[in-house]
Amino acid sequence: PINSGSGNQQADWVHANSLVYDAEKDVLLMGGAYTDEVYVINHTSPSETPLMGDGAPASLLYRFGAGRFGEQHDVRVLPCEDGLCFTVFNNGRYEKSGCSLDGNGVQETDCSSEVLLTTLPLAVLDPSQATPPATEVVVQTLFNASTLPDGLLGDGSGKFLRLTNGSDVPELELDPFFSLILASAQLVGEPFTNGSYLSVMVGTTGTLFEAYWDASGLAYSDVRLVWQVPGANPLGPGKPGEGKAPTILENCELPGLQSLSGNNTGWTTRAFTAQRYKDDYCGPR
Repeated sequence: PINSGSGNQQADWVHANSLVYDAEKDVLLMGGAYTDEVYVINHTSPSETPLMGDGAPASLLYRFGAGRFGEQHDVRVLPCEDGLCFTVFNNGRYEKSGCSLDGNGVQETDCSSEVLLTTLPLAVLDPSQATPPATEVVVQTLFNASTLPDGLLGDGSGKFLRLTNGSDVPELELDPFFSLILASAQLVGEPFTNGSYLSVMVGTTGTLFEAYWDASGLAYSDVRLVWQVPGANPLGPGKPGEGKAPTILENCELPGLQSLSGNNTGWTTRAFTAQRYKDDYCGPR
């Protein structure tokens, strides 16, 4: 079982946080945050009939990420002809990336996240072939801490974003681009082409931004949207720790106080993921 049990009996070995289906290649991709890996799983047999036993084709076709990913989130399939392609929001947390945190989950050293495009060789889909080495996997950076040197604020502070509780005093400044947990990233359009853009949710702060491809700078650095999840008391209305509604400051500081200490005081703006819909989408939202 994956993420099985509850309480003290919980066995959260993998911490699976993504499961997506690539219909074109008929495989499942599952992301395991605690293993820092994405698993490619054969989908040719119904789930009620596991591919096990002598002579059965392998269910697990490939695994990748250990040593490159760091508690990644939000695996998303991308169409591509020359491989099996997917994006991840690579949180890059803890010591594996040289990042250390204090007791409240705030970075003490430079912690940074990144959005990655990963292309696995097509050979991973054929169990009869030798397993391709990790050196044949191509990992490209779509967005990281150096993409926006002046952050989302663009005020010369060098901070990626700033959250407040309605006063002129920042409650949290984030530098560089980093989400301790949660988060998502969606690439809309063909990678590295004009008109394509990233829709990114910084999970620990609930900050959504969209950055378009800038051909002149060869980066997703043209930010056209920034939106902040409003704050709300995680314990419910009238409970201890209730906070006041956030306000937008004139100097473009982003509203919303968030708590990472785990003590459920104040109010939180965390968000797990965001989904970007096309303008002509008319289904459930």
